[in-house]
Amino acid sequence: MEESFEGQMFITRRGVDNNVEIPADRWASLNDDQRWAVLDGVAARYLIREHDIRWAKDGLPGRRDTAPDKPRRIAYDTEFIERGTNHELVSIGLVEVDSGRTYYGVSDEFNIGHLFADDWLRTNVAPALPWTGGAVHGLRELDRSDLAVKSRLQIARDVMQFIVGDGSPVELWAHFGAFDHVMLSGLCDLVRPVPPQIPGWTRELNHRIEQLGVAGLLPAQSTGRHNALEDARHLAAGLRLLDRFEANDFRVDNQVGK
Repeated sequence: MEESFEGQMFITRRGVDNNVEIPADRWASLNDDQRWAVLDGVAARYLIREHDIRWAKDGLPGRRDTAPDKPRRIAYDTEFIERGTNHELVSIGLVEVDSGRTYYGVSDEFNIGHLFADDWLRTNVAPALPWTGGAVHGLRELDRSDLAVKSRLQIARDVMQFIVGDGSPVELWAHFGAFDHVMLSGLCDLVRPVPPQIPGWTRELNHRIEQLGVAGLLPAQSTGRHNALEDARHLAAGLRLLDRFEANDFRVDNQVGK
């Protein structure tokens, strides 16, 4: 607690009664760590001239526990059709890593013929999409009554709103995310001007794995592969697992999980 009184300020820590007065010249000679050692000590109330504790209002620079709040992390994944230089968005899923908040959108504008013409997409991506029981010109038809099925413009607006959230700093995360970022950038192009809270780059899960030295640790995704939302959920779970290893300063060799 801080109390101004006749040009002086009290720094009070509840529960201890003794008072200590520190001369201004002595205080000025202390570095940041020494000042915090004093304030973290047994004496709870320190009387110091106000101009010598300007830092008390905002915290001391360089103290580890006064770092800015941790950014919100958003894991995301996209499914798309590769068409030379023109990739068609099929779906996008986003998960806020620490809160679990999610978003899933399926574009109603991609060419269904292109999707089913590609063996890999037909086998791996198509089964995860919402289809009707019927067909048009021999092709399956998206179930437009499904709330996830939207225009690219509406998906772009939804995604921007999801990422901006409460306006706090954001990190975007993907796994092998080069093309995911390209698809996200394409959505940004539909909503100009892009909100300043939208990061201009995406962090890569593989970089974090490499930095922590835990290659081979994360379990493989057992279900829902190539559903964009399920892939994003798996990525978010992987990031939380890596958080736990980092917090414990735990290292494993490359044989773990093999």
